Amino acid sequence: MDHAGHDHSMHSRVPEAAAGHEAMDHGAHGGMKHDMGGHAMAFHFGSQEMILFSFWMTHGSIGIIISSMIVVAMCFVLECVRWFRVFRRYGRQNSEPADTILKRINLYLLSDGVLLGVQLTLGYILMLVFMTFNVWLCAATVIGEVLANLTFRVLFPNLEAPAASAATTETCCG
Repeated sequence: MDHAGHDHSMHSRVPEAAAGHEAMDHGAHGGMKHDMGGHAMAFHFGSQEMILFSFWMTHGSIGIIISSMIVVAMCFVLECVRWFRVFRRYGRQNSEPADTILKRINLYLLSDGVLLGVQLTLGYILMLVFMTFNVWLCAATVIGEVLANLTFRVLFPNLEAPAASAATTETCCG
């Protein structure tokens, strides 16, 4: 098939800004720009980063250090919620079974649903922080999760087995 008559301008290696024109509408591409909006798709060591929201910007090494500490604190909050849910579940294992659906819906179940929502939200927020691909923020996320998990395993050694089984039944990020 001869492609000589087709418009190949979109395959040009010259950046659109350098060519002196705005982003072209490529028909089937729906006007989509191919620059990913300035978001790095590879791991990088930068200290200027937008984290989750436009107001959470780092402009230097102090900002990235403070943001990393916030990420570690978020990991501790996530583990706290996760272990609190396990602790509550562990304490209710010996309770009497409910015989109707209405008796199963109670304050404990509703509060556990709220805690699960908080746990999932924090897990996905930490995943999105990791997806900035900033090495410092990724390291803060991993180190924070490891330290938080180890801290709670030391503080509550009797809950380690139930927590391990609950972790395998939970979602990937919660």
